[in-house]
Amino acid sequence: MKRDEHLLNVRPRLDVEDDLSLPEEVFQNEVIRPVIKFQSEALFAMMNEYIRRLSPDFRTYDLVRKRKFISSAIQKDHTLHHQLIGMVVACFTLEELQHFLQQRSEHSKRISQILTERFCSQAEKLG
Repeated sequence: MKRDEHLLNVRPRLDVEDDLSLPEEVFQNEVIRPVIKFQSEALFAMMNEYIRRLSPDFRTYDLVRKRKFISSAIQKDHTLHHQLIGMVVACFTLEELQHFLQQRSEHSKRISQILTERFCSQAEKLG
């Protein structure tokens, strides 16, 4: 079995309506979101390590401060940002990678937004 077939076989299927969506939204719903779901444990492990290393008192923060920290870290720490994007992109098929590269900025922005939402919605579990 080829790499692309393996990737598609392990990726979860999500039920999302794509009838009237733009191509970028279809890519987000059919590729990006399932990959993020598949990589969820690893992504959270990466974020947890980042938090433990740079903000050992994160657990003492209130929820608003935790969410601000997470959002700021993903936006401003380029190393973290690129690592998280890389963890998602690494699970793309070659065809999906080509599509991603054609609109890298837009897709990276969408990945960052989704990850920020996910981490912020579970901020109490991080740290």
